[in-house]
Amino acid sequence: MRYPFFQGYYRPNSLITSKSFNIVPAKKPARAPSAIFIALFTSEFSSILAPIKAPKNGPKIIPNRPNPKGPRTKIPIIKPIGMPIRATVTTKVVYDTIENLPPNSNVLVSIEYSPSTKPENHPMAISILRHLFKNDHKVFVTCLWPDGQFMAQDALKQVAEEEYGKIYGEDYVLLGFRPGGEAVIKGIVSNLRKLYTVDVNQTKIDEIPMMEGIYKFSDFAFLFTASAGFPGTVEWVQYASDPTGVPMSSGVTSIQVNEVMPYVQAGQMKGLLAGMPGAAEYEALIGQKGSATSGMDAQSIAHLVIVLFIILGNAAFFIERQRSRKY
Repeated sequence: MRYPFFQGYYRPNSLITSKSFNIVPAKKPARAPSAIFIALFTSEFSSILAPIKAPKNGPKIIPNRPNPKGPRTKIPIIKPIGMPIRATVTTKVVYDTIENLPPNSNVLVSIEYSPSTKPENHPMAISILRHLFKNDHKVFVTCLWPDGQFMAQDALKQVAEEEYGKIYGEDYVLLGFRPGGEAVIKGIVSNLRKLYTVDVNQTKIDEIPMMEGIYKFSDFAFLFTASAGFPGTVEWVQYASDPTGVPMSSGVTSIQVNEVMPYVQAGQMKGLLAGMPGAAEYEALIGQKGSATSGMDAQSIAHLVIVLFIILGNAAFFIERQRSRKY
């Protein structure tokens, strides 16, 4: 049989009588990496790609010395840069509705989200509370989710106590969580005091000054819900706001916008805060930047970096193709 690598024949119990190597035609040289990528990786990522060597005399402790010239850069996720944000129509409607409420109105705020959606929902709740307390409204907070009670406590501590110095029981009250979903909403609509006999601190409702005159849902002038799912915004529209005529607005996660937007378009809701962009827009309207603005700054910068790398990648492709024609 013919030997695959040699020209000649192989015979059992015999030596190869003749052999000659096949001549391999010369191939084009492999394309060298583009100079732009070499410069990019050697300059920007040399500290990452280089091997890490342990110091001979152990780790070197560098004291944390303040920079006399101040910070040279701003990290958007920590400190908002304040990139331009234009409020959408639905966000502006929420702002105008709260701004036009009569003085000292009774406002019900319902918290229906957990730590998993805190980056989207929590900035909404904080901004709404800031707007309500700034206009000296009475805030009543309820929770349809167990985790919502902890989110509400965190927001009230930050805004009501630390920022505005409001008095519990006179300016705001946390009614807390009650299990039951839609049944809780129906109970608030018909007889709130039957459902809530004590607040989150186990204080009797009758002993809380601001609860005077509050017996059912129609005693509130406005409802705002910060929602991440069921039960939440849709149930409040169906069982509370629509039957009683009490106006309401809501702030939802981005994935819920398509589900809730038909109620806004039908006039059953007064605007909508749509995800983190909606929260950032509301922060811009009230003039107090927060975590939503920081999040949108970080996203915007990340998008700019992605676009920059797309441009560099295309430039490197055309440069490389131009060089390959020389071979």
